[in-house]
Formats: sequence, structure tokens, C-alpha cells
Amino acid sequence: MENPYKILELNKNASKDEITKTYRKLAKLWHPDRNKDPSAEAKFKQINDAYNYLIDDKKRNFLDKHGRRMDDEESAERSNPFEGGFPFEGGFPFGGGFPFGPGGPGANFMQFHSSHSFSGPNPEQVKEMKRKQLHIKINIELTLDQVYTGIKRKIKYPRIKIINGEKKQEEDEFELNVNPGVHFNSQIEMKDKGHILVEENESEIVGSIIIVISESHNIVYDRDIKKQENLICKKKLTFVEALCGFSLELEHPSGKTLFFESHDIIKSTSQYKIINKGLPIYGREKTFGDIIFKFEIVYPDQISEKQKEKLGEIFNLKINECTKPETDIMTGSLILYEESESDNEENDSSGPTGQSVQCAQS
Repeated sequence: MENPYKILELNKNASKDEITKTYRKLAKLWHPDRNKDPSAEAKFKQINDAYNYLIDDKKRNFLDKHGRRMDDEESAERSNPFEGGFPFEGGFPFGGGFPFGPGGPGANFMQFHSSHSFSGPNPEQVKEMKRKQLHIKINIELTLDQVYTGIKRKIKYPRIKIINGEKKQEEDEFELNVNPGVHFNSQIEMKDKGHILVEENESEIVGSIIIVISESHNIVYDRDIKKQENLICKKKLTFVEALCGFSLELEHPSGKTLFFESHDIIKSTSQYKIINKGLPIYGREKTFGDIIFKFEIVYPDQISEKQKEKLGEIFNLKINECTKPETDIMTGSLILYEESESDNEENDSSGPTGQSVQCAQS
């Protein structure tokens, strides 16, 4: 798979905040609901995968150290003993991508002979090492609505049974039950549902299914990384709305419409919230997080002189005229200035242009 840094156009020194900010920007750009490019869906999944990889400290450290990704079936303790693979017919529900790692169990399955005398793992440890190699990892991508309500599904899937080095595919079924408010990147282990190894004494070692939860991008809400039961909503308000009040209708993950109004003065430097309207708190019934609003105040590009006069009358505004001192004077111009990246890198002193207001200064 392609390097996650390359997908997100980041360098290895990027902070978690930079990773999250870049992810949100690219996810909005490539979301299939917004971008009608035929490649948008595949690109969006790549972006999600890269983000989920880089915010996992263990996986990111492995990538930085070895220069390659840690495979789905690979951990810091072992390498992947499986080769080959098999298709999962009909795809996997919930839009989660490939249901298995990069291959299925193969003929070169690592053999342990626990009866052999050597200084090393005891028989139980050897058995556990084998069991881990029989795990099936399944990635499931949930929408925010599904995270809110939870899901319960019966799922049929193929698995492999290995006898005397030969593998046989069989079909099994499990019930997936994801509770409301589940955290993204969390894992659910379902024991005795993975691949099967039949040993020489005809005993069986059975792996687990490891469900890895990811979350699709939502165009209205971002999930708070620090407190995942909280939802962050960014909205633009006009200058008049910020001063005089406004009302909003939003789609809520519960499927209902959230309506609220405000008659207070809104400041762009402050955050506001509606309590108990966020996601369910995982593992706690009938308790919810909050919705946190970050408002951006949009000012008009220009207003007429009459509008200025009316605003001045409303706010009792009196502009103090500058008095010219008797001594030598300096004059300055107040201009609109927006800092650019080149200013940070090169300390460029070239001045921008804009409308100016002059006032005599001593």
C-alpha cells in the first residue's frame, strides 16, 4: 500500500494536529458526496486509511523505523505467515473495504512442535502464538448515524481450516453487535471465529475475528479526538447574525432535526455548546456528550455611507478627529494585511496594497 505520508502530502515530522487538519481538508475535497470525479471514492478511502494509520502511534513508529507499513496481519511481535488469499464474494457491508488482510493462510504456515525440548516458550505460549496467526482482521467503516444508534448484524464469511498443511475453505457466520458511541480505531475481538489449525493430535487451535472500527467523514460534524462523545460543528454567521441573533436547523445523527436559536452576541474567539446532544457515551446508558460550535463571523466586503451613519447612530459612535501637532509629524497608512507562507519562511518585507486610513502621528 502507498505510504500514508505521501497520501496526505505530509512529512515525517508532522504533528497530530497537522495530520488531523490535513485529513479534514482532503476528506472534504474528495468526499464522494461532493466530488463527482470517478476516482473520488477510492481516493477518499485512501485518505481515511492513511489518517487512521498515522494517528496510531504503534503503526506510525513502525513506519518511521522500517520505512514500510505494518500489514494488517503484522505486529511488532511477529511477521505475516500467510500467503495467497481468497475473495470475499459480494463485498463487505458498511463500506469498510477489504474484509481480510493482505492474504489468507497458506501452505507455509509456521510450524511449532511443542513436544520438542528446547529453551523458549512453554506449550501454552506456543499455542497462543499459533492462535494469533490464525486471526482474521476485518475493517468496518461506520457512518456517524450508525455510531449513534449502534448496529447489530448477522454476517456470513469464509475462513480456512488447515489439516496436515492443506487448507480447506468453509463458510461460517457471526453476529456483529457494535454498541452506541463506539470509538473509531477501537477493536472488537470475537474469539473462536477465525481460521482453524488442526494439529497432529487432532486438537484444534482457532483464531479470533478482530473487528477494527473506522468512521466515514461527516459533512456537518467532526468528532472530538480528545472526547469522542463530543461533536464539533463549524458554522459561518454574518456580522448581523452575530450581533442580533440567529436560528439553525441541523441534521442530527439520531435521524431527527436539531433546531435552536440564539439571541446573544456571538464572538468568533469563543466556543459554544449544546449539552447532551452529542454522541452516546460508550458503555454508559442514556448519557451523551455535547455539540460544540465554532462560529466564524463573516463581515461584509463593503457598506455604504448611509449604512455607516446608521450604525454610528445606533452605537452612538463618535470618531475622534486627529489634531495636527505643532512639531514635526510622521504620517502612517492603515492597510489590510494578510500574512502569507512566504512571510513566515523568508520574512518578506514587500508591502501589500489596500485601502488606507491616514492619521497624523507625532
